Amino acid sequence: MEKLYNGKGNIRNLMEKRFWDVFHDLYLDYMRHINDYLQHPTDDNKRLIENDLNVSQPILAFKYAVIKRNSTLWAAFAPLCKWNKD
Repeated sequence: MEKLYNGKGNIRNLMEKRFWDVFHDLYLDYMRHINDYLQHPTDDNKRLIENDLNVSQPILAFKYAVIKRNSTLWAAFAPLCKWNKD
């Protein structure tokens, strides 16, 4: 099993491609929401980002990093960017 998953074979390449495809789609959707909010800060656009920052959502660390680097986003969403939320 170790050779299958830790090697350089086709299975590992397929797993890497699937991971990056999923990550890329999630990241692009999130960045679309961010861009929409920055251009039009409506309640609906804000809700989309709040949903993206839900603890059950994937790639939170990347999402937090985007928000932390922008003062407008940080002012609006800092309370949602906490590790170990209850």
